[in-house]
Amino acid sequence: MYRDLVQPAIDSIAAMGAPAVPRLVEIYETQDARERQTINSILVKIGKPAVPYLVKSLTLENAEQVGRICSTLGEIKDSAAVEGLVSVSNHADWRVRAEAVGALGRIGDGRGNGAVSYLLLDSVELVRKSSAVAAGMLLFEPNIGTLVSMLGIVSMGRGCALRKR
Repeated sequence: MYRDLVQPAIDSIAAMGAPAVPRLVEIYETQDARERQTINSILVKIGKPAVPYLVKSLTLENAEQVGRICSTLGEIKDSAAVEGLVSVSNHADWRVRAEAVGALGRIGDGRGNGAVSYLLLDSVELVRKSSAVAAGMLLFEPNIGTLVSMLGIVSMGRGCALRKR
């Protein structure tokens, strides 16, 4: 409804580039879904110039904000974010771990393989699921055994069958 009015402002902020990133990160803790989506789309439009500040922001105390930043870094897909994402992959908050490992998968850089492998065994199911998806994106062969065991599949001759629980 208001897209014609709002889109020029979004485009103008994105055109500002890296100087706009600190303010966008500051307000990324908003609880309004539409605002979060708008901030995310602006940061993705800014792209690689936003990555250094976003990586520095992974140390913020607000876990929701850090999780959103991880997700945005995954959408930008710049391998410069991998080290920062690996460092938060052991965050105390499971949502941050899930977003970090998801971002590592979307970026597709092999430096994230260790964190993805580790999080396949996380205590939280949603983190394990995000890690399994990321492992599939990274195509890291040593994860195949863990992924197959997560499915509950056992070999039966030439075929496979689901293990009864």
